[in-house]
Amino acid sequence: MLITLTLLLRDLGFVVYGGSLLALSILIAAAHVGAVPYLAREAAVRTYRAWGPGLGLSMGGIVLYGLAHHYMTTGGFAWPLDAPTTPAWGIFLLAWASNLRLEVWTLDPLRILDDDEDGITDEGAYREATGWLLAHLLVQNVLFLASVSLFFLAGY
Repeated sequence: MLITLTLLLRDLGFVVYGGSLLALSILIAAAHVGAVPYLAREAAVRTYRAWGPGLGLSMGGIVLYGLAHHYMTTGGFAWPLDAPTTPAWGIFLLAWASNLRLEVWTLDPLRILDDDEDGITDEGAYREATGWLLAHLLVQNVLFLASVSLFFLAGY
């Protein structure tokens, strides 16, 4: 029962993180190219920034419940290099590190250029920083989907 609960909570983290990441990436990309006329680029980026705690908590849930499940099924935290989930965990670790870089350094120029009182202080720089954000979101989506796919293929 407890093992099933850890799997359900881990999978909830996968759905919340992956679904939010993909949906918000599409939203920002659509706003960036002007595909949604009533949605300003900065509104889409602000929505992503506001959902940062949700992304962080869901990523943390994946880690916490994935580790709990691993411990309950193997009796320890050792990962043999020939385990079927080792590539998935390796790519997930890269996605986790990439997520940290995304939330701190990639978003920093967008935070600086978006003044609470004056709005966007430099439209050209904000457009360029949004392009870098979209490039990093693409990498993040690919890493996350690759790790989920490898977990699925390993039967985890």
